[in-house]
Amino acid sequence: MYTLPSDTFSTQEGRGLGDSEYASSVAVKPQSVTRFNSVLDAMIANDEQEYFITEEQFRQMKQTPPEQKAILLKTFRSENQERGVHIKEIIC
Repeated sequence: MYTLPSDTFSTQEGRGLGDSEYASSVAVKPQSVTRFNSVLDAMIANDEQEYFITEEQFRQMKQTPPEQKAILLKTFRSENQERGVHIKEIIC
């Protein structure tokens, strides 16, 4: 994972990137590099909550109204919980 200087990055409206994606119009050099054994390890190390769900759980999620999805998600066990790392409580 690269840490990049932020001073030349901005949202690029009209280029299909959206408000949450930043781009730089000039080349940048990484300030640092962090290596991970896997993408999953990188996501968990950066406070993402990861879930591996069954087909049945996926169907339940699809059928659940948006305002109730967090309640259902609380019944699932995250990979973070399995590993005991960066566990976040889901607040409904």
